[in-house]
Amino acid sequence: LFELVLLRPPRESEATALRAYLEKHGLANTCRLLLNSNEFMFVNNRL
Repeated sequence: LFELVLLRPPRESEATALRAYLEKHGLANTCRLLLNSNEFMFVNNRL
C-alpha cells in the first residue's frame, strides 16, 4: 500500500510506524493517512 501510494519503498521506521497505526486504527484510516500525506500530494501533482 505504501509503495502504491508514495511510489517508493518505506524506510524501516516508516514501515514499523505504519504497521502499528494499521493494527490500532484499521485499513480505512491507514489509507486515509497515506492519501492525506504531504508526500502523496506532492508526488501526484507532478504527474
